[in-house]
Amino acid sequence: MTRSASTDTQPAGLRPSYRKFARAMGVASLAAALGVPLLQVLLWLGVGGMETGLELSISRQLGLDAGWLETPLRLGALAIVTPLTLVGAYGSWRLSKFFFAAADGAAFRPWSLGHFRAFATALLLVALVRPLQGAALTAYLTHLAPGERGYVQIAVGTPELAAIFTALSIFVVANLLAEAGRAEDELERIL
Repeated sequence: MTRSASTDTQPAGLRPSYRKFARAMGVASLAAALGVPLLQVLLWLGVGGMETGLELSISRQLGLDAGWLETPLRLGALAIVTPLTLVGAYGSWRLSKFFFAAADGAAFRPWSLGHFRAFATALLLVALVRPLQGAALTAYLTHLAPGERGYVQIAVGTPELAAIFTALSIFVVANLLAEAGRAEDELERIL
């Protein structure tokens, strides 16, 4: 069984609607990779009326009035949430590269599946570390809040466990697909 050079470059088997959908998902993933970190910075710095939403979130989750949260303190909170946000952004960027490869007909090439594997790894890391990030943020905010003694709150409930299970499932599927793609590529080289 030999393949022609045109078979490797044509998106064989992908219907045009799937190629368009994959390209649209690539654009959406790329927009998320760029937009989410930017929105995170704007939210914590209180730019453009986003301050009210942050204060409502803090008062609802921690029972604190966030009127005392000045810019230097916001920068400290931003430093706590930024690393995990950047890991998520990296995962979204790699997912966009996978979608663009799929739109070009290379969804099951080893290098393309490597992008999907990197996305799955980032997703799993975010799911596992998010409760610890929340605990660090809670400790930081309650320690600095006027009249509070400071406490640590680690929330690991059904939503967190569901996120971890989903991320772990995607991680396992990504690794299975990557291994299958590697084996197929190796077989093609032999034949």
